[in-house]
Amino acid sequence: MRDVAQVAANGIHRAGELPFYDTWTLQPAGILQRNLLQHGWGLRAMWQPNRWTFVGAVELDGRVIGLQSLGAEQFAAQRTVTSWSWIGLPFQGKGIGTEMRRAILHFAFAGLGARVALSAAFADNGASNAVSRRLGYVNYADEVVQRDGTDATERRWRLERDAWAKQRREDIHVVGLDAARGFFDESVASSVWAVRE
Repeated sequence: MRDVAQVAANGIHRAGELPFYDTWTLQPAGILQRNLLQHGWGLRAMWQPNRWTFVGAVELDGRVIGLQSLGAEQFAAQRTVTSWSWIGLPFQGKGIGTEMRRAILHFAFAGLGARVALSAAFADNGASNAVSRRLGYVNYADEVVQRDGTDATERRWRLERDAWAKQRREDIHVVGLDAARGFFDESVASSVWAVRE
């Protein structure tokens, strides 16, 4: 997480843009790094098979360039996930965000057996909304929400498993999931969470 925090401190959006609900990215580097580390620790500490947030560092040529997350509540029953991500400014506009989303969708649908993937972005976040459109999501709602104390339109996106399957890539693979499956699905969690004597 330290490398991820450094990427964030170096900038993940241009001046005057705000792709998040608040200005967490504008904190001084030391505070930003500490807050990101604490956030990551907190997510891991609260992880349960029925409510989890997976956070993965994104690497390019061995260098951390961003973060990709996937979360779910009551996954065993709902089979619905939500994804979000960010990458450092120098790596934007190169198609990396699309590849990140493709990879996490493959993990969700092919690996975990999700039926629906959700995403959201502010209406003025053209890059994120373009990735959703490109990958077959449907814009099912727009909602006015608070962004740093001001009204802003958030675009809600939904991708069904069948739509994902039509453009599934065969060069993306999930490795090592079986040993951790119970962390993501309460219907098989007993083997992972059981206390052994």
